[in-house]
Amino acid sequence: MKKHSGKKADLRKVQPPVAQIGGSEYGHLLSDIKERIRSAQYEALRAVNKELVALYWDIGRMIGDWQAPGRPRLKPANHAKKEGRRPYVDL
Repeated sequence: MKKHSGKKADLRKVQPPVAQIGGSEYGHLLSDIKERIRSAQYEALRAVNKELVALYWDIGRMIGDWQAPGRPRLKPANHAKKEGRRPYVDL
């Protein structure tokens, strides 16, 4: 086993490289990282919204195709009430 000499370690040698960056440089680095995170989150949100809009349009098309001439009109909310369920599928 190693014995401790009782001396405190020189903290400048132990600190990670980021801690050695000057205040101004560290602030710029941190702000650049935060901006990259915000940008990626925004792009992810846009991608999700795009997919949801496409899904809703497709569902509308499916319902429209199902409601061909001569077929009864589809009323999802009323149909779901009769069955005692919510009108949306649980995920």
